[in-house]
Amino acid sequence: MDASGSGQLGDGTTTQSSTPAKVSHLSTGGAATYALLSGGSVRASGSNGHGPLGDGTTTQHNSPVAVQGVASVTDLGRGNTSTSMFPSR
Repeated sequence: MDASGSGQLGDGTTTQSSTPAKVSHLSTGGAATYALLSGGSVRASGSNGHGPLGDGTTTQHNSPVAVQGVASVTDLGRGNTSTSMFPSR
């Protein structure tokens, strides 16, 4: 795992950890992490200065929060400054 200075590990802390989290799909990069859960919902944690976590706030989250407005997601793609969520067809 990586450092968690912005809470991007989603374990409720900003502490570096070598213990992996159990999720079905993980997309990480920059200062945020997105987890795809069974059923197609997405949760996010980390830096949220401009609202990239999709929870309607600009508050940093050290524990995963639900990404609003997405459902039936089947895959995640992460760029350097953005995340894409792909709905089922």
